[in-house]
Amino acid sequence: MKGRPRLPKKIKLLKGNPGRRPLNDREPQPLRTIPECPSHLTEEEREVWDVVSRKLYDMGVLTEVDDIALSFFCEYFNEYRKLADQVKKAGVFIKVKNGKETKTFVDPETGKTVTKEVDRYIVQRSPVAAARDTAWSIAGRILADFGMTPAARTRLKIELEKGKMDSYEAFRRQKR
Repeated sequence: MKGRPRLPKKIKLLKGNPGRRPLNDREPQPLRTIPECPSHLTEEEREVWDVVSRKLYDMGVLTEVDDIALSFFCEYFNEYRKLADQVKKAGVFIKVKNGKETKTFVDPETGKTVTKEVDRYIVQRSPVAAARDTAWSIAGRILADFGMTPAARTRLKIELEKGKMDSYEAFRRQKR
């Protein structure tokens, strides 16, 4: 399909239906639950799953069909963390051999001109740093899809359950 990806009805409602177009009244409504953690995730990825799935469930956006997207996030976030550790140790830039060059200089002891072939190096960005940034970019897009960035949250409006109040309202009432 061409153009922007369509937003789910729930996300449109949370954003206040900014386009004012008719909403899909036959859109599937998956069960709101924390899906089972996929068995292929590593121990570190499972730790991310446990923390993030609870947060998404508490926000009211996690459903039984979000397991694949959430597992992608866990994998890319874990990859980002590993690559970030490597970049911290080795640095963002690396020195790469780039052929040979001939240097001419005067020998201070003899005063003669000497020609010597030496290795030539260039400094470039580490491929590990580029991979780290790619992993973060992908994980960040998934975060935004789930509404887990400050900018993404500004576009959401959460409907409170009847009889419940938000934490700010509860805080204000305690102060009175």
